[in-house]
Amino acid sequence: MDSVREQIQNQLARSKVHSDELYSIIKQIADHIDPPKAVAPAPARTVKPVTEPAPAPAPAPEPKKTVKRVVKKKVAE
Repeated sequence: MDSVREQIQNQLARSKVHSDELYSIIKQIADHIDPPKAVAPAPARTVKPVTEPAPAPAPAPEPKKTVKRVVKKKVAE
């Protein structure tokens, strides 16, 4: 950890920030806290069998509009 502290002090003394060097310092600290573990390789991709497309669903019937009829009363003469 002393070398990491020295690296940080060197970076603080510089007038320009070097992000790649800061990243490497942070990575060293993270590796010290939690060492990297072996990662299992990702499983190979499998090709899915080609299936026939599903038939298009029948269109839904349109709802009928109910029309209310207005009956006018005859006026008695």
